Amino acid sequence: MATQPNELKRVRKALGLSQAEMAARLGISQGYIGELERGEKAMEHRVSLQINHLDALQRMIDDFCRCYETDIDAAYRLRNGDFHLHHNGEDISEAHALELEIRATEMDARIKKAVADFGLFDRRKAT
Repeated sequence: MATQPNELKRVRKALGLSQAEMAARLGISQGYIGELERGEKAMEHRVSLQINHLDALQRMIDDFCRCYETDIDAAYRLRNGDFHLHHNGEDISEAHALELEIRATEMDARIKKAVADFGLFDRRKAT
């Protein structure tokens, strides 16, 4: 739980947010964020829960982004002939590449929805 001043600042920085942006997402004042980070005020339980929720959601999105990039890279390599997959002596590279592309497309939609719904960040490399 982000109840300690240094933990709050770590989460905020990991999310790439300024104090003002974090405050806006949590529905509290920037001054209150500053007071919390300096240890001048005790954190309300609801604020702690909100911070932990934002942190968990961003970690989930980051995981989705890593899966997306892995699938896209593997599909590209399969289609490019960098490696082949075989099952019972049959080359299944093309079929697996298609499955990876479909999964990546679904993951892309999930990432975009979560980013839009929760104001999080899509940290995928620009292509």
